[in-house]
Amino acid sequence: MAPASLAQTQLAYMNSVDWLRQIELLRPKQKDPNERPWVSSEVRTVDLTTNQLTVSHPPIPSINMPAMTMTLPVQDTAHLRMLKPGDKVQIQAAEVDGAVKIVNVRMQH
Repeated sequence: MAPASLAQTQLAYMNSVDWLRQIELLRPKQKDPNERPWVSSEVRTVDLTTNQLTVSHPPIPSINMPAMTMTLPVQDTAHLRMLKPGDKVQIQAAEVDGAVKIVNVRMQH
């Protein structure tokens, strides 16, 4: 019997509580937004008309991005006006609706 069909057979004979627990273990885990790594970066340009930052950053493994300087849209633009080229910041980047975006920015101390 193939491993997938063995698992299906085992699930068929479980009570509802055990079945729900097992299904939860098999379900792909969603990444918690709070678990995104903060990456030290340097602001190169700030574009207030398009709500984008150009930042120089090290590799960001969580989104498979190598170290580079790149222009990215900023999801939360509340503090964008306070940034200027040369500022040291920390960013959290994520894939949102099929595009990589900066989802959080904070000044680096």
